[in-house]
Amino acid sequence: MSRNEKGDGLKKNFVIDTNFFISVCSREPTRFIPISNSCKNQGFHLFTTDFCMNELNWYIKRTIKDHIEVISVDRKELDLFSDFLDQALRSIPQKPDLSLILAAKTVSNATIVSSDYKLIETINTIESNELDGIVSSVFLLELQELESGILKREIKRIRDLVYEDEVRYSIQREKEYDPLLRIKLIEDQSLKVIKSLSSTSKLIEIKEDKTINLAEGKFLVDFVVENLRKHIPRFFQDLKLERYDELLRELEDILNELNSQLILLNLSIDQKAYQILIDEISQDMVFIFYLMAIAYLYKGELEDINKAAKSIDKSITLLLLSPQASKELKVLVHLIRIILLLLTAEFEKAELYFSLFQGKLQEWGFKEELNSSEGVYISLVALRDYEYKIDYKLLENPTTITIFLIDFANTFFSTGQHENSWKIFDQALNIAKSHALKDLIYFILQKMLLIYFLNEKRFSGYKSKIKDIKEFFKKKKWSVRNINKIINEVEGKRRNLRMYLTGGKRISIPKLHIHLHDWMDVLKRSVVKEKDLLICRNWRASCNVGILAKHGIIPEIVGHGDKIKLRKGSCLVELPQKDLEKQISLLIIPHPNSEVLYRGGQGFQCLQMDIPKLD
Repeated sequence: MSRNEKGDGLKKNFVIDTNFFISVCSREPTRFIPISNSCKNQGFHLFTTDFCMNELNWYIKRTIKDHIEVISVDRKELDLFSDFLDQALRSIPQKPDLSLILAAKTVSNATIVSSDYKLIETINTIESNELDGIVSSVFLLELQELESGILKREIKRIRDLVYEDEVRYSIQREKEYDPLLRIKLIEDQSLKVIKSLSSTSKLIEIKEDKTINLAEGKFLVDFVVENLRKHIPRFFQDLKLERYDELLRELEDILNELNSQLILLNLSIDQKAYQILIDEISQDMVFIFYLMAIAYLYKGELEDINKAAKSIDKSITLLLLSPQASKELKVLVHLIRIILLLLTAEFEKAELYFSLFQGKLQEWGFKEELNSSEGVYISLVALRDYEYKIDYKLLENPTTITIFLIDFANTFFSTGQHENSWKIFDQALNIAKSHALKDLIYFILQKMLLIYFLNEKRFSGYKSKIKDIKEFFKKKKWSVRNINKIINEVEGKRRNLRMYLTGGKRISIPKLHIHLHDWMDVLKRSVVKEKDLLICRNWRASCNVGILAKHGIIPEIVGHGDKIKLRKGSCLVELPQKDLEKQISLLIIPHPNSEVLYRGGQGFQCLQMDIPKLD
């Protein structure tokens, strides 16, 4: 690659190191936007390398990728360069850092930006006449001195944070090199920037007014809001891909950024202008809290349900102050609030709220949401133990409603609310039976079986319910084979499971029967003979499995409602001893060096996932 292949020799080009992006973007990815805007103003071009990009978290990559050009560095060329430096110098930077030097050689008038003292020292040693290297805070200082008004203030705030990181890091690494050398480098380069720009300082008008007008205020928050709206489809994709924690972190970053800007504006512009701005962006903040509530709800743990309730309450509060919020957004926020009121057992409040909500759905013509609201209504009737007789045959969308109820019951189950879970499953079973939904009937019976195993006495009516369903299947001339499997389990009849046993020997997990490779639902966790015992449901083997493991193999966090899967190592599979026969049909004993995978129980996932319109 020739030196003039990239960039323009008349303009400055900066090749940016990984640590710059981490320092700037790790807590608030959108901090990079004002830096990019300033570089565009000054005609600066920004580059990095593929090696550096690979070191970044996905959410940082996503923020910067449209604002920076990535140069691909040949690995063989990098290895040769590293070997050469290793012979010439006592200590050299790591390969991702060295890739910046090779990349910079392909860009005219290039300066490398890094907070890595070793890299800057290497550049100054071997490339003193060809390349230049400056620390990250100095690069930001140059942008700060070239800008004016609100963008100058924003970059100064970022530069202060990066400078603090650099000084703090220098002190932490004092055993490796004298921190005063690095701090002196920062100060010398900073002074050089200020001096070089002093001759043009008269041409730069710096606003010293303490007030900001509405146009400047809009500019300050618009890039955050525009970035938010641009990524809404991807946020919903993250939900479908179960990237809940990553999505929540990103939404927190966006909220922090908006809050910082609004606090500044509240002190800087007159209150009428500030109120206009709040009216324009309030529905975007409503949406952020709504999406956070969905992510927490989908995670499904009891703690997450409580966090979802707090998020939706914040969303509702903002919605009341958002005159521009769309009807679509209002409907979605209110629906989630009703569901969360039920999941947190605030039944009286949910009942009052629901009656008002249904009236609005009819008034606004939201037909699909009305279908979902029928599921909420049936859940409310079940949870409140009302004696209303619901004519299940009159339901227009029985399959949709049944799946909605199953989802609701699953969430109650994963949070340990077994009584409420049973009531909802029972309603779902009545609807599935009324409309002959064969597959859903069997699925619901399986789910109710888990609750039965955890408390046989409380749910003893399950035995007669199963037998009634068997008679129903016979009348429909459907196969009762799977129903018989459940009946045999309930009655304690052992089926032949010898195909799963390992013959008294430990064998590697990949060689176990394929059914034992599946994800299993965790029903209960206890301690037996100073070892952890997890009682799990294996659906393909149609039995309950016990995992008896040494402390430390199964993470402490794993418990009821979660899922677990054998990963690697070896284990023994045998029939349980008599004291465990009532609880499990198979016992797996992993070797102490074995590993397991686990994930939290999935929460409420049957919501209509259309992207709401933001006016």
